[in-house]
Amino acid sequence: MNVDVSVIIVSFNTAGLLRNCLNALRIHSSNLAIQTIVVDNNSRDGTPDMVRREFPSAVLIPNPENRGFARANNQGLEKASGEFVFLLNPDTEICPGTIQRLRKTLAGDSGIGAVGPRTYLDQTFTFEVCSLKLLTPGRSLLLFSRLPFPGRNRILQSVWQIDGRHWEARNPTPVEGIGGAAIMMSRDLLRSMGGLDERFFMGYEDTDLAARLKSLGYSVYLDPGCKIIHLFGQSKQLPGSPRKATYSWHQAPSRYLKKHHGYLSCVTLACAKCLESPFRSPGSEFSSVSYHPGNPPSDITMTWPAAGEEDYLFEWSNQPVFYDKFAARVHRNSIIIPGSLMARLDGDRWFWRVFRWPMTRHPEPLTQGIIVVK
Repeated sequence: MNVDVSVIIVSFNTAGLLRNCLNALRIHSSNLAIQTIVVDNNSRDGTPDMVRREFPSAVLIPNPENRGFARANNQGLEKASGEFVFLLNPDTEICPGTIQRLRKTLAGDSGIGAVGPRTYLDQTFTFEVCSLKLLTPGRSLLLFSRLPFPGRNRILQSVWQIDGRHWEARNPTPVEGIGGAAIMMSRDLLRSMGGLDERFFMGYEDTDLAARLKSLGYSVYLDPGCKIIHLFGQSKQLPGSPRKATYSWHQAPSRYLKKHHGYLSCVTLACAKCLESPFRSPGSEFSSVSYHPGNPPSDITMTWPAAGEEDYLFEWSNQPVFYDKFAARVHRNSIIIPGSLMARLDGDRWFWRVFRWPMTRHPEPLTQGIIVVK
């Protein structure tokens, strides 16, 4: 049988989430020839047995140890027989028509190297995740140091404008990158690139993939007509989930900078970190409110002064520079962040801000603050 799309899912102690993911995949891809490949990184929660029992048509690759995200995806790529491959996280649920439309967008333009859907945090489709942005030496200073270097505000504005175009998109649109939770590519193209770079155990392999595609002359696209739900943070709370030290988050950005921008970029960042101590901590200009989650966690209602009959864009992030963020467009001067959502996300400080919508060319927030989780 000819296969339209090979879906590759890497699992690690996520049996319940993976079951939901595979069920959604089965329901919403019935009119396509789909090959499902599950690469399990030595789960201890019965994931392999669950896949064999409940999804016998899936190709299961059980690993004897946790081989990381990039290497496991490459194992799935070796088994893929579809014209296209769809790299999908186990803590996601696709929505109707998503795979079909992503495939159509990718097949319709040979210049598109990868395409991804809009990504939402839960089934309410309220908060959307921003598209991935490539890491540059200037942006690394912005993210990982508080040094007030020349050009800081210019870089901030350029990043915010990228996200503004993302929030506004209604048709397939080029972006800098697509997050690794849901990426569709040509199988042959990904194989010709050697798959994902296995030097990235988990983290920045998607950024690296986007940078490599662009270096080859391909575009990366977001198709806003496609949706997935990505249950951010939930898989990390499951028993046996790897800690942040396992992800090597602190090593991955340096590895990426060295690969794409040279060793000097890593040295510059290290020097900036050494010189930053006299400068105030990021976020000190934000007013804060305390949040006591409770059991069950209570919702948070955020309210701001109304600006006439305008619409608003509400953004929140665990970074004061809002490099990576979630956002919602609202028609009123308030919004509710569900307690269930706060409970599954890492971080004890959440920065928020509000813009008039649509955003201006040089956006400035109407108001901003910090939610301090106690």
